[in-house]
This record gives sequence, C-alpha cells and structure tokens, in this order.
Amino acid sequence: MEIDYSKFSNEALKFVYTEADKLLGKTLGDFERIADKSFTAFAVYAGVIAFYFERLDSNLLFWIPFSTAIIAMAILFKNLMPTRMMNQGAKANLLISEYFASREDPHRAIAEFMVEEMDKNIEYNRAQSKIRMGRYRLSAIILVVGLILAGLGTLAGVR
Repeated sequence: MEIDYSKFSNEALKFVYTEADKLLGKTLGDFERIADKSFTAFAVYAGVIAFYFERLDSNLLFWIPFSTAIIAMAILFKNLMPTRMMNQGAKANLLISEYFASREDPHRAIAEFMVEEMDKNIEYNRAQSKIRMGRYRLSAIILVVGLILAGLGTLAGVR
C-alpha cells in the first residue's frame, strides 16, 4: 500500500515515527520473553528426560514421556539459537544516497523513508515472534500429551 506522505505534516510524521518506535520496542520485548520461556521450557524438558531415563527399564510407558520430551526439545531447540531481529534505524548507506539528496526537502524524504522502514521492521519482528511462539506452544503440547498418555496408561495398569 503506497502512502501519500504529502498529506502529512512534519509533526505528524514525527508522531507516527515515535509511535512506531514504541511498537518496535514492544516486538523486541516480546521476542525476549519468548526466548526466556523457551530456555525455561528447555530446562524443564531436560529434567523430564533425566527423570524418565532412570526409570525406562521399570515400565515401558515411561518411554512415552521420555520420547515426547526429546521431540519437544528438538522442536524448541531452534528458539534457543540466535535469530535476526530488526532494530530501529537504518543503514547509513540507505540514507546517504542521491535519491534523498535530489529531493526538494531531503529531511522530509528521510523521515518518510524511516517511517516505511520502521513499519517493515515491525512486521518482520512480529512474524519472527509468531514463528517462535508457535514452536514453543507445539513443544509444550507434545510434552503434555506424552505425560497424559503415560499417566493414563499407568492408571489403566499397563506396564
């Protein structure tokens, strides 16, 4: 969607940029929270694996939570790896160009460009956070299903 920036004053562009900057900061905070949850979940999954590993010989049902915890860890592992997130600002070589220098008001052209870049960065960060949260939830669901199945099997007297 192309925006006609001529309809907006410099103050309006500054306001839009400020608000977008706040939202970009929130997306980075969301990313950090998902990373923290992922590290915690990874530690819990390791604990489940250690707990059931010692008991694998005593009951075949213990293979279910043991296996699902390993699968959950494998899914979650990518959340623990560094991921590129977009921060505020733009590369200098994008701002220092003939395009901006040739404009009637280069400061305004840069402001318009920065608003557009901020919007792209926000969308990119949201998409990355959504992917990471999906992996986090899927891994938790897999582990919980494995624990429930083992619990139901134990209640039914299966060994």
